[in-house]
Amino acid sequence: MIEDGSQRSYFPTGLPFYVYGETLFDSEATFEILKEDYFIHAFGDDWRSVQTYLEELCRCLSFAYFYHYGLKEPKYRGKGMFYDPEVLEKAAKVHELVQDFSALIDANREQHYRASSVSWQLLEIFNQAADMIAEVVEYKCVGRDEEAIVPLTQLIQYMSRQEIYIERYFDLSLFAVIWSEVAEGRDLLDNSQETKRFFN
Repeated sequence: MIEDGSQRSYFPTGLPFYVYGETLFDSEATFEILKEDYFIHAFGDDWRSVQTYLEELCRCLSFAYFYHYGLKEPKYRGKGMFYDPEVLEKAAKVHELVQDFSALIDANREQHYRASSVSWQLLEIFNQAADMIAEVVEYKCVGRDEEAIVPLTQLIQYMSRQEIYIERYFDLSLFAVIWSEVAEGRDLLDNSQETKRFFN
């Protein structure tokens, strides 16, 4: 066993697995070279725009915001795990980023190579999910946890509807478990009355 983890982690890109695989055989390969090679082949002529967009999203929706709280004390004691008003302005920028990038997705959805077409189609689904994630963060970071449940549930339901198209690239179960932690213990994939009332 070389690696133990989800094999369906290609959403929105397969860059982490690509880097992992390449460096198993060439430990001197640089990340920048591998990243450029991956994006050129995955997205074609507009690869730089995709890279810039994803990097900007990372600045607005920092992985550390979601992850590090489980490892140490909350930044603001007594305010909840995800309370951090400093995040609000960045999260709010995501909606404009998503809207602006949609036009580029429309222009690139059909590519000469199937792998590139699939990459852009995955990015289209991810673009919608990023918009929903930003809304969740806008509530969570200012302590409006109950209000965050609606967009959280909508996010899980949206990804559930996409699963039939992207299940080979995306692990819905793992995604739901992680976001249930953001929902602080609520099962967002269950059929409870609480979940149903948002979608009836």
